[in-house]
Amino acid sequence: MRIDFEELKISGKLPSPPGVGMAILRLTQKEDYCIAEIAEAIQADPALAGRVIKLANSSKAATVNPIVSIEEAVKRLGVRTLKAIALGFSLISSYREGVCTAFDFEMFWSESLARAVGAQAVANHQQFADPAEAYCCGLLAGVGRLALAWVYPDEYAAILDKNPDLGDLDTRLRAESEAFGLTNADVSEFMLADWGFPAEHVGAIGDFCRGREDESEMTPARRGLVSALSLGQAIADLCVQDGEASDAWARLIAAADGIGVDAEGIRSLASDVASSWADWGAVLSLPTRSLPVFSPSSTAKAEGATSGDRATSEDAAITQATAREKCRVLAVDDERLSLKLIRHHLEKAGHEVLVASSGDQALEIAMQEDPPIIVTDWRMPGMDGLDLVRMLRRYERGRATYIILLTGSDDEEQVVEAFDAGIDDYVTKPFNPRVLLARVGAGERVAHLQEQVAEDKRTQQRQMKELAILNRKLKKASITDALTGLPNRRYAMERMQEAWSGRERLPKPMALVMIDIDHFKQVNDQFGHAAGDAVLQKVAEVFREQVRNDESICRIGGEEFLVILPQATLEDAAKCAERIRTAVASAKIDAEGFRGRVTVSLGVASSEQTDQGVEHLLNLSDAAVYRAKAEGRNRVVLADTPVHT
Repeated sequence: MRIDFEELKISGKLPSPPGVGMAILRLTQKEDYCIAEIAEAIQADPALAGRVIKLANSSKAATVNPIVSIEEAVKRLGVRTLKAIALGFSLISSYREGVCTAFDFEMFWSESLARAVGAQAVANHQQFADPAEAYCCGLLAGVGRLALAWVYPDEYAAILDKNPDLGDLDTRLRAESEAFGLTNADVSEFMLADWGFPAEHVGAIGDFCRGREDESEMTPARRGLVSALSLGQAIADLCVQDGEASDAWARLIAAADGIGVDAEGIRSLASDVASSWADWGAVLSLPTRSLPVFSPSSTAKAEGATSGDRATSEDAAITQATAREKCRVLAVDDERLSLKLIRHHLEKAGHEVLVASSGDQALEIAMQEDPPIIVTDWRMPGMDGLDLVRMLRRYERGRATYIILLTGSDDEEQVVEAFDAGIDDYVTKPFNPRVLLARVGAGERVAHLQEQVAEDKRTQQRQMKELAILNRKLKKASITDALTGLPNRRYAMERMQEAWSGRERLPKPMALVMIDIDHFKQVNDQFGHAAGDAVLQKVAEVFREQVRNDESICRIGGEEFLVILPQATLEDAAKCAERIRTAVASAKIDAEGFRGRVTVSLGVASSEQTDQGVEHLLNLSDAAVYRAKAEGRNRVVLADTPVHT
């Protein structure tokens, strides 16, 4: 099967937002829409209105006054974020169940919700991207999987049944490509672009779905969004973990380490995300699991796993030998004598044997104990052997189990039926103990081979992650000022060029605020360079607190800093500059060798004032700083015009 996007769109089968979601989508496709129209559309759905206000109040720092009206929510979130969240919430309401029984729709949305909350928290914590936009992208990043399961339920169910490791990204993409000629990443990109999502968001979601985390051609904004989604997914994996959580913790800590967040920091962040996930789950009526304990001890356990603290080769050899001597086998038969004989011969051969007298009991034990081998009778009352096999193959845990069927018939049609159901081997009854043990031995070899392959894969993935982490650390170091932790001049030049290139697509121009610390040389000369460094660090903290999520503050020289405002008029930038000037002048610095206050001079320039490129814009802001110093310092000056004294 090869899917054509346009034919798929024309067919009308793709998931689409109903009601208010579609109304907002249509409104925003018009050129003359206004905020009041969007607010009115949202208010038509009280539940959606409440969710939008909740997101708006969680998207900014706690110092921002809480909002209570839809109009305020629209202004705070922005139209494109609002459109995305309306689409996401509408899809959740309408696509909670479908024909594809192998695809858990509610759990899909629960995981998407956890990823959304996680990406939002990471974006807010690391300032990678706008938190509300990260939330929306996290919520809708898996829409391609939803579409494939919805439009092609039988084919997608077959993929799930045939691929026990579909949770693995490479396995999923390969299986989808073989079945459809494309992947869920392709479908997500097509649908989101068709809905009018920004190209930057569509590309970031595509990169995330394909596992691309640090491509050199990505813009900083796109890299930031992909990083937020990737770490959000790692937190989501921990939230939806249905068993031992140490592996999920290890993956999360490794991902967090790559962006400079330590184990304690990610423990706290994950705890906050888990709590918020449960809150949102209640709001959206989605299931949330009982979560693994986010404790320092479990974190330490996971850290140990990621640091390469493995058993010695001698210990591993002993463990493997013990496993071979005592492989766990689940024996299933409704006849007591037959079950007793099977157990006797298997235990005599050195195996650990679990027993069940019915298919239902066997399924429960298999889900709890995960035995590598199952020996089951075919003909049993209630759930028979083939029904048990089919049920097991529907779950990831049961797909890797080696299943041997006991049957009283060697009929060709029945044997074919049994293999079609998913068995790996069969033994005819009454069974020969030597033949049964030989077949179990074959299953044991397969189980050990699967474990070895899985271990090799884990080792390879761990090595790849370590390399990726190293690369991310090196890249982060190359664009970060070591003293203040702010982005450096290299990052500033790249971000300015990016904002300049995108200014025509945005409703507002871009602006720059150049900042210079007044009399900084005197601080160094009189109090020493250690005091000067302390002043730079304190001032950088003040700057960081005063800039908004979509603004970038960078250190570009000794005492020179630059604020990049991608969507700001000259007046907006002047207000930002004055806010920074006032905050610095009010901040008391208490460092070794220096106690007091400093002031800053600021120059403001906007792309409204020049069409000669970003270098000219930078020169305008620099010239304004010199004027501010010449006119007495501690003031904000617009290019050509002083605005404060």
